[in-house]
Amino acid sequence: MTVSKYMSLKDRLELYSIPIPESGCQIWIGACFSQGYGVLQYKGKNLKAHRVSYQEHVGLIPDGKHVCHHCDIKSCINPKHLFIGSHQDNMRDREKKNLGGNSKKTHCKNGHEFIEENIIYEKGITKLKRRCWTCHRNRQRNNDKRPRKTNVRWNIDKKKKLYIVKPKKYINES
Repeated sequence: MTVSKYMSLKDRLELYSIPIPESGCQIWIGACFSQGYGVLQYKGKNLKAHRVSYQEHVGLIPDGKHVCHHCDIKSCINPKHLFIGSHQDNMRDREKKNLGGNSKKTHCKNGHEFIEENIIYEKGITKLKRRCWTCHRNRQRNNDKRPRKTNVRWNIDKKKKLYIVKPKKYINES
């Protein structure tokens, strides 16, 4: 089969993929992004092959949703291995399968074991962060013992330098 820019997307998906009978995956053998996801060009745009496969075989992808892999093979385009989820769903799935960098850690930096009784989850900027409960408790105790300065406020200027601002005393002019 010759490649033509007028081929349907389904034909391109079939041409540039091979089935793996052992796993059931349909592996994209065309061009790939640096992260490992298959890419194909359509009307001058680079599209992710697994998203195109989902759209062609299952249906439209809602705005803001991700196409996630059950099989965790980035180059797989088998629609049976794909599902729709939010970014948070994708990250939870990654953590559950121990695929994330920090999810592989078994101990905190102070040597406390990450077991269910010793973990708290704090909301970070983009995701929930797993923290050591023992270290958190120790930090809280140290903060409670620290002497506090009264009538002093810390400000940060535009160059990220800290300086002390003493409160102004107002004189009652009556």
